[in-house]
Amino acid sequence: MYACLLTLCLFKDTYRSVNYNTDVRHAARALMLSFDSTIHSNLSVGMPIDFMLYKNDSLTLPKGRRVDEHDEYFNTIRHQWSEALRRTLIELPKCPDGYWR
Repeated sequence: MYACLLTLCLFKDTYRSVNYNTDVRHAARALMLSFDSTIHSNLSVGMPIDFMLYKNDSLTLPKGRRVDEHDEYFNTIRHQWSEALRRTLIELPKCPDGYWR
């Protein structure tokens, strides 16, 4: 078990896409996208993101990674995620007549 899963529970958006049994690499991607959403919605949050996966009870501090605005992988998944959200928003059903009264 990895400690990052405990951190994921603090991010409401991320918790919808992961659970206790989620693979740690999938959970890490979800966490990175959650941070990206927070960066977009909160001016007091920004890069870099210090990211570390600690294996429970290992008593070893992993090297970790500092993700900045030039990180190729982070930029790839954030742009791909943004495009997927745009496409999904277009495909959602239109509001019924009178919905916004």
